[in-house]
Amino acid sequence: MFFEKYMGRVVLVVNEEYDKEPFEQWLKKEGYKPSMYEFIDEIAPDLKAQKIHRIGSVFGRINWYVDNNARVCSETLALGIPTMVVAAPYIVRPEWDTQRELRQWDTLVTEMDNQAL
Repeated sequence: MFFEKYMGRVVLVVNEEYDKEPFEQWLKKEGYKPSMYEFIDEIAPDLKAQKIHRIGSVFGRINWYVDNNARVCSETLALGIPTMVVAAPYIVRPEWDTQRELRQWDTLVTEMDNQAL
């Protein structure tokens, strides 16, 4: 969505340092098309936000900063960067829920067939 809206001007900021070639292969496999990516080795939210701000100073106005770390997002908001916090939902795997009976595979297939009808 962001790629089309901002004509490919997407900068991907990564929290860890990775080898360039496998990382680029992963980006391609997952369908990410950043115009640039940057590795940030900071853990402190305020220092990370400052580095994000400097990236914006070099490449132009940041339209959106998206992160799942609420502390970093609050710091980027304080710097005047439009920010979106994303959250991964907490999902209990069926095998972790002891009160729920696991269904066998063919039962699931039958259920899907019934729902399709």
